[in-house]
Amino acid sequence: MIDALRAALASAGFGVTAVGQVGPYNREVGPIAPAFVLPDFGREDALVLLVGNGGELLEALRAAAAAEPSFASRPDPIEHLTREVVTRLARTHLGGVSHAIRFTADPPPRTFAAVRLARLLGLAETGPTQLSIHPERGPWIALRAAIVVDVEGPVPEAPASRCARCEGRPCVPAMDAALEAIGGLPNLGRATLRAHADRFIAARKACPVGRDHTYPGPLLRYHYTLERDLLFPR
Repeated sequence: MIDALRAALASAGFGVTAVGQVGPYNREVGPIAPAFVLPDFGREDALVLLVGNGGELLEALRAAAAAEPSFASRPDPIEHLTREVVTRLARTHLGGVSHAIRFTADPPPRTFAAVRLARLLGLAETGPTQLSIHPERGPWIALRAAIVVDVEGPVPEAPASRCARCEGRPCVPAMDAALEAIGGLPNLGRATLRAHADRFIAARKACPVGRDHTYPGPLLRYHYTLERDLLFPR
C-alpha cells in the first residue's frame, strides 16, 4: 500500500519520499513547538510519509498546465499541484485506512517542521546553512507534505553524514555573503530573496553534494522570485 503510494507520487513529480514512525518526531517537537505536532491516531508507531520533490517537478508542472491552461495563472501553482496530487493519491492508495495530511505551506497548527522530520526519517541531514541535504541530491530537494497513516511505520536508518565529511564547507561563506548583502538574517524575507536571488542561488550551488541533481534553471529561479513566467514561458 505505502510502496504503491510512493511509486504513484514519484510518477506525478514527487519522487523524494521517506517513511518512519511519527512518535520520535512528536517527542522532539512537542516540548518546543506544540503547534507543529503531527496527528498520531493515538499510537506512537503510526507511519509517517514525508513527501518532497526534486527538479523533475518542473516537467509535472508544465504537463499540468498543458492539460489545464488556467493552471498556469494560479497564484501558487506548485502548492496547488502539491495539494491536488498528494490528497488524490493518498485517497486512492490508502483506501479506507485512516490518514491525515499536513502541508508545509500551511500555517500552524496545520503544518509541521519539515526539515526536522526529514532528519529524523533519514531523508536529509540539516546542513550548516540550515538547508536539508539529501545524501544523493544534496540541497536540490523541496519538502512539501507529511501523510500520517494509522498503521505501524518502520524504524528508519540514519544515513552517513555527507556534511561531516565535506572539506572546506564552501556553502558557509557563500551563505554568509548572501545574508550580509541583505543586512543579516532578520531581514530575510520574500522581497529580499527576490532582490538578491543570484546570491542565494550561489549559496545553494556552493554545496558539492548532488550537483547532477541541480534544479532546472527556471524552477531554481522561481523558488526565489515566484515569477510564474519562468515556469510557463509563453
